[in-house]
Amino acid sequence: MKLLTNHKIELTSAEIANLWTNYMSDTSAICIIGTFLSHVEDTEIRSVLEFAMQLSQAHVQKLQSIYTEEQYPLPVGFSENTDVNKEAPRLFTDDF
Repeated sequence: MKLLTNHKIELTSAEIANLWTNYMSDTSAICIIGTFLSHVEDTEIRSVLEFAMQLSQAHVQKLQSIYTEEQYPLPVGFSENTDVNKEAPRLFTDDF
């Protein structure tokens, strides 16, 4: 009979780096997609962007819970308040 023990295995440096990379990528995507959503006119493209936004937001929430569970500080990701010029004109058409 096998006895189960409660061992906590620490994250490796590669795993921590991967979490950080994903966090930065998704917070950046949220800023970019948010900007696209403020300019998009095509309803079909809007729905794709909204889905992408939901995925990135859910992923950031999951990453934040992993950081909290592992007792690591949250990285300073990208933010719409500090990293986006909300008054910038659109750069591309919807089809592009």
